[in-house]
Amino acid sequence: MVSPLLEKLFDRHYSDSSSALSRFRKQLATAALDFDVEGQIKEHTFPPQAELARGMPSFIYYHVPGTGFGSIRTPSESGPSIDKQLADGIGLNRGCPIRLAHALDVLFQLSPEDQAEPLAMLKAQTGHLSTVEELLWLTWWKDQREVTRGLELVEAKVEKQRAKNIDWFFVSRDTPVYLEAKFRQTDWVRNADGEAGYVSDSLFSKIGSKFPKEKSLIQRCVAGITGFAEPDEEFLALAEKKLLATNGLNAILYRSLSGPMYVCSLDRSTAIELASLIRLPKAGDYPYPYPVMFNRAHQERRKTASPKQRPRFKGSMHVMVCPADQPDIPIDSTHPYRYEIPEWNAKGDPIPEYIPPFTE
Repeated sequence: MVSPLLEKLFDRHYSDSSSALSRFRKQLATAALDFDVEGQIKEHTFPPQAELARGMPSFIYYHVPGTGFGSIRTPSESGPSIDKQLADGIGLNRGCPIRLAHALDVLFQLSPEDQAEPLAMLKAQTGHLSTVEELLWLTWWKDQREVTRGLELVEAKVEKQRAKNIDWFFVSRDTPVYLEAKFRQTDWVRNADGEAGYVSDSLFSKIGSKFPKEKSLIQRCVAGITGFAEPDEEFLALAEKKLLATNGLNAILYRSLSGPMYVCSLDRSTAIELASLIRLPKAGDYPYPYPVMFNRAHQERRKTASPKQRPRFKGSMHVMVCPADQPDIPIDSTHPYRYEIPEWNAKGDPIPEYIPPFTE
């Protein structure tokens, strides 16, 4: 039996929702994930409040247990084990069925040989959400063809040890592209803490090591990073630092879960070229926005922690911004939505309880 919530969600985002939902369910059955997606479909509603007479559009998701993220990691005999560094949301311990549907479309267009590794990662609870985001990096390109898993572009540092493959290779408008894709789940802190948050060096770790030391005149070697918050000067400074230290890397591309695409390169013509290849989804193709629930008391503690010395952007890097269409949905409010979590279900998914804004 089809979940009425899935039908409701697919009606929002597909013109032929019946066919899209049927394809999604067949692909889910073929993928045989280690957890039940359809059985975990839930809806979070947002009550009306100041400046949002109808509230925000409801949020339909599936819970992924055992990701290592979320307001609860693992239930213990004495009760939930709560970690102040964790939050609940898409990409953390919840998945978006629409993002998964597009990722499965990508996966099953690959050859059986190229499907094997991403499918194994998609099955597992710990790698599922990251793999969805990494597969989605193959949907952002114009006139794409010849999509395959990447090759070994550098020799192994140790004899008899295999070098690591690049994630993806494809051709976009006759430009050969090698793409290494990363999803940085810990970036939710920067989103939650706003200007008080900071970009961690780990956002750029292990990027570029699979690429040759010298740039090619023909192919483009690109790193694609998905995070939660939009770039700031600190982000640009660390991206600039990574590009200066990694000569074989042509560009770093960054996108939040639903924002514009940022193309960062030391060469202006390369930044313009790659930006011209980007094809972002239209408004309504995906849900917007993706809320993250976090503990406000812990947020204040993070904000008052000892500030770290932040790098400065030198300005030697060129940045092209590819805008993303977004639905015209009023989401700003004087009083952000507040919840408490009195309990979690048996699988660790929180059951939030709405707290109305205080009146003065």
